[in-house]
Amino acid sequence: MFGHKELAYVLEKLNAIHREDGSGIAADGKFAVDLSLNQGNESLRGLLGLIETAMNASRYLAFQYADRAGRLSARQVEPYQVVFKESSWYLQGYCVERADYRIFKLARMSGLRVLEGQFATRDFKPLPMDGGEWMSREEVAVKIRVHRSVVDRVIERFGESHVLEMGEETCLAAYPIVNDSFGYDKLLAFGDKCEVLEPPEVRLGFREYVRRIMDKYRN
Repeated sequence: MFGHKELAYVLEKLNAIHREDGSGIAADGKFAVDLSLNQGNESLRGLLGLIETAMNASRYLAFQYADRAGRLSARQVEPYQVVFKESSWYLQGYCVERADYRIFKLARMSGLRVLEGQFATRDFKPLPMDGGEWMSREEVAVKIRVHRSVVDRVIERFGESHVLEMGEETCLAAYPIVNDSFGYDKLLAFGDKCEVLEPPEVRLGFREYVRRIMDKYRN
């Protein structure tokens, strides 16, 4: 999580990477951290710069925000903290329209502007980023069979305890997901190296989701 000073440090590292060898690796001592941005996503550097400007001057941010259904709404926010989690960037701040603290995914923002108006800094406490209340959906325990070549993705996300049985070519794993398109997209990331075994309602739901995708390529 990045406050004012931490975000400035991250931006400094990003700019240094951009200027120097282009390797994307910021190394210090025994640890190296890749802070480079995805190809074609240099615009994120500009977003982080605007957010830093607003944080440092206690100025409001205004932007259009798209929810998971693609619905747009205008937001005015007091920015307090930037979070990098699972390859995505988020802003935590106080939303004027909702009169409460909210988490915003930077990739869902558009038309970001720093307003002239300043706000009185609140007693901000970081919001949990554990996939709980802010995700607003309950996860379902799912058992999957995956090829050994992708079992590292299970371990990185949930730990070795979620690998239930290791075979020569495949393994069984517990992989909790939200039982909707958001969760199904997580499973699709495994490609053809994953099979959903149970529970039956998730297996059927995922199969129907894949069928709808296939229907787009029938003609």
